Amino acid sequence: MAIVFTITDAGRAALIDADHDGTTALTLSEIGFGRGRYTPSADQTALREPIKRLASMAGQAVAADTLHVSVQDESSDTYAVGEIGLFTDAGVLFAVYSQSEWIIEKAAPSTLLLATDLVVESLDVSSITFGDAAFLNPPATTEVAGVLELATQAEVDAGSDARRGVVPRTLKAFIDKVLAAYATLTQLNDHAASRNHPAATTNAQGMVELATYAETKEGSDNARAVTPAANKSALDAHRSEGGAHAATRISVENLAKLGNPTTVQNALSALGSAARRDEGPGKGLDADTVDGIHGNQLLRNTDDVMNGTLTVNTGILLGAPVAGQTQIRMVSDSSRAWFQFYNRDDTSEARTLIFSGYGGVSLADDGLQVKHGNGYRKLWHEGNDGAGSGLDADTVDGLQAGQFLRSDTGNSRVPMGSTSSTNWDGLVYDDSANTLAFFADQDPSAHTPRVLLGPGWVEAGGDRLLKEKDYDKAGIRGSGGARVSVSSGGNLDMHDGNGYIFRVNASGRLDRADGGIDASLLDGKAAIDISGSADKVDGKHASDFIWRRGQASQQIVGKLELWGSGHALNNSSEAYGITLKSFAPGVVFEDRTTDAGSGALWFDSDHLTYSYSASGGENPVTNADAEEMLLISPRDLRYKQQRIWHDGDAAASIQTNGYARLPNGLLIQWGTHDVDSYETFPITFPNRCASVVLTDLGVLNTGDISVDEQSASGFRIHAEVPSAGKAYYMAIGY
Repeated sequence: MAIVFTITDAGRAALIDADHDGTTALTLSEIGFGRGRYTPSADQTALREPIKRLASMAGQAVAADTLHVSVQDESSDTYAVGEIGLFTDAGVLFAVYSQSEWIIEKAAPSTLLLATDLVVESLDVSSITFGDAAFLNPPATTEVAGVLELATQAEVDAGSDARRGVVPRTLKAFIDKVLAAYATLTQLNDHAASRNHPAATTNAQGMVELATYAETKEGSDNARAVTPAANKSALDAHRSEGGAHAATRISVENLAKLGNPTTVQNALSALGSAARRDEGPGKGLDADTVDGIHGNQLLRNTDDVMNGTLTVNTGILLGAPVAGQTQIRMVSDSSRAWFQFYNRDDTSEARTLIFSGYGGVSLADDGLQVKHGNGYRKLWHEGNDGAGSGLDADTVDGLQAGQFLRSDTGNSRVPMGSTSSTNWDGLVYDDSANTLAFFADQDPSAHTPRVLLGPGWVEAGGDRLLKEKDYDKAGIRGSGGARVSVSSGGNLDMHDGNGYIFRVNASGRLDRADGGIDASLLDGKAAIDISGSADKVDGKHASDFIWRRGQASQQIVGKLELWGSGHALNNSSEAYGITLKSFAPGVVFEDRTTDAGSGALWFDSDHLTYSYSASGGENPVTNADAEEMLLISPRDLRYKQQRIWHDGDAAASIQTNGYARLPNGLLIQWGTHDVDSYETFPITFPNRCASVVLTDLGVLNTGDISVDEQSASGFRIHAEVPSAGKAYYMAIGY
């Protein structure tokens, strides 16, 4: 397998000698495999996702710019290779190759064997050696002995492959083809140079001799070919001979009408001038008669003008040729021209066409029509007038039928004022909904009608005013038998459906319609003046209560006990306790006995604040020396202005490779990864990684391990002695 490696900048520098005019000795001791799949770059110094390095690598320079490399892995490891690196004995990444697909995959019970060619452009690789060449099988070249593939017969015949070998069998087959082709070519050349060719006949091609002028004129030789020049010479000689046209006859049969002439001249003389022109249109042949009739007896359609009347005694037949059935008459003078025909003997059914200038008249079974311009119009007569005549007028006084209301059919729209489509006045009846709508200065297709009448209900402007059976002279009824009615004495009676009737009388008092208010309803008082103000409520003055929306500070002497019948966590329908809403004044707690200090609890925007003032009697909210002790918000908790918790500070991922974020912003991350490889943290440190601690738990036999290429996103685990396995790390940052 041939792979084009990318020579790294570090590898190129290691191969160039100190004077930069040649190469120096370089040993490639290891080949590295990795999982990374990408496009390599010359500035690489390591594989991106290394798996392992193998020292069981052999190689040899097979050309000035080509290295053949072989590697084997007999371990039980399982892996897939996406990147390959060649390392010098000094640990420098000399060359790297990677692709988007897996290069090779190894299973546990198998041995990996990989052989590839490394092409190095513009560098002499003859000075590169390998640490192990025991199992090297390089490709054979003109300078290096090695593995050689045998060429197929097609590749031998093509002769363009410089890397495959030829065996005697394929070589003999190629030589036989060459010799056979040579023999055929020799035969063709010998045959072309000889005179041994068949003679031409009328049935087959072959050699033919050309005839002389004399042989051509004689015309008896049928074995020689006549050339155009010989043919022309013979014809020219024939024309000059005196007896060339002295034939005894010019026709096989007799020409009795011409006197049986024997020569062309005699035949032309017998024909006279009639034979000097051709027949047919455009030939100029001028006959004396046509069917025995002279030209002045015929009427020509282009040149002749006929004076008088052309009379056809028996008429011109149209349709069946029955005598006397059809007659045509034509008359023309200086003022008019008309044409008439009958298609019955008694002329009871006729059609007459009269034309005069641009107009005309047609009389037929369908009546009399007048033509003016390009159209006919039927004339009116008395039979078309009156009821039942079938006369269908287009307009009445210039108005179309659609502009009238009809008595024999429904009219869904009745205009009453403006007829503008967007400013229309009138009535619209909807037969499907059984509604009648009134529109005023509206568009019926887009607006709600001013008034809409339906089956038992009325709407005004889209609002339902009355519904069928909801009202009568006894009052307005609701559900459950409830109703409202007005008595003749001016009282408004309200019925609850159970026989109890309440009344608002004319004097503005609320009373029972059957005589007095029930004591259980109005605390034993027979009547209440609803226009006045009560002095007490349940025997308590207003000053005995806390105002629900008070405008000034209010004090409670004694204790304020707030309770409900349920628990706050399981009885959300019970309203009890103190509820603080956004921008509410809050609750102030004050030590009134010692005057040692005060505190306040209030809710502002989206957080709850508790403040404490050491100076007694002062407002703990506005006092300058008041200290904000505790602030609670949906995502934050602060004590004395110091954040002690934030929902973004408590995130964590507790797993093999995980992290934990402390409330003060400190971030701790941990995990395991292969040694001598680059590790990416589970999450990136927001600011920086302060420290990374490593351990192999004493089981890797790697010697010293250290951190390299440390950044906020990851680091490299470097082992003094490369080996397979994992190391453990803990990183701290913020």
